[in-house]
Amino acid sequence: MRRLVVGGLAVISAAVLGLVLVLVARNHSSEASLPMFIFAGQSNMVGFGAHLEETSPALPTDDSRVLYWDESLRAWSARLPSAGSAGTFGPDVTALRRLADRLHEHVLAVKFAVNGSGLAYDWDPSRPDGLYARLRAAVADAIVAPVGRRWPKVNGFFWMQGERDGETPEASAAYETNLRNLITRVRADFGDDKLPVVLGRVRLSEPFATTVRAAQDAAAHRMAKVKTLNTDRLVLAADGVHYDTGAIETLGRQMADAYLTLS
Repeated sequence: MRRLVVGGLAVISAAVLGLVLVLVARNHSSEASLPMFIFAGQSNMVGFGAHLEETSPALPTDDSRVLYWDESLRAWSARLPSAGSAGTFGPDVTALRRLADRLHEHVLAVKFAVNGSGLAYDWDPSRPDGLYARLRAAVADAIVAPVGRRWPKVNGFFWMQGERDGETPEASAAYETNLRNLITRVRADFGDDKLPVVLGRVRLSEPFATTVRAAQDAAAHRMAKVKTLNTDRLVLAADGVHYDTGAIETLGRQMADAYLTLS
């Protein structure tokens, strides 16, 4: 697959990725596909405030029905991408298990989330060296890596982000435009103009979070198959910004349920 190397990063061009998606769709029937979900955003998608050792009952660190794309290995893996030395995990863990249960199917995931990242700059789809370009490259690799005889197919996009943009009036004011541009680009790049999108609505933890929340709700109102999740009842960790372990577990299940209403 042809790549552009920009600033030391290997980046798939939008045209090449689009061609890959078209070829996959033409050569593999829906019966031969496996549902793949994308999880992206900043620290609450990472799961900065959630820890595996605090779950009760204990969450399994792997599930034979759930595989994640490991970009470093270029392979599917049952290992949780967020479970590092701190044992953190994100809402993707319970979301994917809920989806596997409800769909009666094995499920796949590409997760790419970065602490403290903002939509206005870091996730700007027009940046060839940005986070979106890196996510897109991972998806391009994943969709051409079959599991057995079945091929990944992007079925949904989950986004938990906005706190960084809520720190400044400029980024918060541009959030609706930037979010709608991101969703449009995701759908174009991943080959589905009605791809279901679930947004976790930010809490009022930053000075301009109200503007970001309104932007998220407006995007969901104005775009088809986009849904926001009200996170106000979820318990925050001691820092007042990140969700605690139980909240992350709940958020994942809510994300899965929201997706199922859209699909």
